[in-house]
Amino acid sequence: MKTTRRQAIRTAITSGSIAFLKFTPLAWADNKRHALYGKFHVRCPNKHVDIVTDGTKQHKCEKCGKQCFVDQKVTLVCPAQHDNIVDLSGVDVLKTYKCKHKEADKVCNKECQGW
Repeated sequence: MKTTRRQAIRTAITSGSIAFLKFTPLAWADNKRHALYGKFHVRCPNKHVDIVTDGTKQHKCEKCGKQCFVDQKVTLVCPAQHDNIVDLSGVDVLKTYKCKHKEADKVCNKECQGW
């Protein structure tokens, strides 16, 4: 016996499948965006530096096309050209970041956003 689309929809509604799907989250991942917001210099895996602006969680290098955000991590570059690998897995939106680079027991601490 062949089932029509109308019959399949009627069966789904009467069995409660549609109601279940309505209240089930479509994605089981957390609700965080893992994004940068503002102007940041990011380094791609091939060591090129790009500038990202506004809000982003995906950025392909303008020189080589590689994705700069890998496994919820991105490399931010401070004004002194230090690389900072930032894990965004616990972050909703990152708007500011101070450089953590240590040199001779002194932390750079320059703002990575906005330069």
